[in-house]
Amino acid sequence: MKKIAIITGAAGGIGQIFVRELKEPLDEIWVIGRNGERLHALKKEFGEKIVPLCKDLTVEADVLSIFFQGTNGRKICRKN
Repeated sequence: MKKIAIITGAAGGIGQIFVRELKEPLDEIWVIGRNGERLHALKKEFGEKIVPLCKDLTVEADVLSIFFQGTNGRKICRKN
């Protein structure tokens, strides 16, 4: 099973700090935010593990699209 981190608000501020500080061995880091240019800059800086998703989490359709992209028929397990 892939290990994926999902970071919202990744286009700026604390979200960008989280991307830079992740130390866990992860297969993918999904960076979610409204500024596509900044998200793609993170991919350029950190490489193929970064999956930029230009989405607005106040829009239900955007939230659902993230969920369906991530599940893709797989079982979801969440750590708190």
